[in-house]
Amino acid sequence: MLSATKIVSQRWNIKPPTALILICVGSENQHQLKQNKGIKMTTENQTDINEDTLVKSFQNEMENVLANAKSWYGNEYKTANEKLYDMFADLYRIYDTLVDTKAIGNTKKREWIEEEVKKRNITFKSKPTLQQLLINYAFRVDGVECSKRISAYVRVFNIIIATEGVRVDNVAEWIAKEGGIEEIRQKATSTTISKEERSVEGKKFLQNELQSTFSYSSANTIACAADKANEVVLLVGILEADGKVKIKHEIYEKNPHTEISGKTAINTALANVYSNWKEAEKKAKEQTKDIGEAKDNTPTKTPTSELHKFLGMPTKELEAV
Repeated sequence: MLSATKIVSQRWNIKPPTALILICVGSENQHQLKQNKGIKMTTENQTDINEDTLVKSFQNEMENVLANAKSWYGNEYKTANEKLYDMFADLYRIYDTLVDTKAIGNTKKREWIEEEVKKRNITFKSKPTLQQLLINYAFRVDGVECSKRISAYVRVFNIIIATEGVRVDNVAEWIAKEGGIEEIRQKATSTTISKEERSVEGKKFLQNELQSTFSYSSANTIACAADKANEVVLLVGILEADGKVKIKHEIYEKNPHTEISGKTAINTALANVYSNWKEAEKKAKEQTKDIGEAKDNTPTKTPTSELHKFLGMPTKELEAV
């Protein structure tokens, strides 16, 4: 016999309750999957939008920094550097007038600077040079640690003084051309020779190596000959169209007719003699070395005549340098 439930189920084709439950559960799962998929797509879109926004915001920030940097470099930085270079020019002018210790007032001027620096508790490991005094007086800031900067400035100032062709009227331009204070400091070497040293060497070259091109005399030179024989005298003249130089002025380290000292001008001229001689020596050695090595692979010494040729001097005899 069939049970009543089974008969009813067969007549009305009713599926077991489990099937109904499964169908319902399956429909809910499909709906949930679609819903989850929609949420996932929305999240991905939002992520893309958020990332683009963040990147764009970053780009805007960087562009603002770049614009500010360009403005600063063209205005504040440029102006600050120009003022700094002008201060170096002012200090070079002061140094140039103070370097002659025998000039009237210079000793007292230096003593005053030393006293002022001492009042500000600025100390040195040994007796300071004039360059150190000037730089420390001008750039040392109370309450600010600036030892490294001061040291760099002193080094650059020494290089400026020692560099041929750098003058008070072109210091600022030269510093800018060389790339600034830091670039000059980094390019400096321990072989840098000071202006004073070049002056001493220039005088030796003048006395022992360079041949005379002509002799000159005047009432002044005759009057000074007894006391100033073998001293360096600087002649100032004008080059004329025919190639001749008209001497207009004589400069002595100490002139009995004036209190104005010519030491600075003479030392500058002697430093110029040294620099030009060394440059000519280098060029002449390069040429004679090439000739010697081409013959027997033995470098040759540079004859004095070759140096005179480079310097425009007359040649009278050959001798090894």
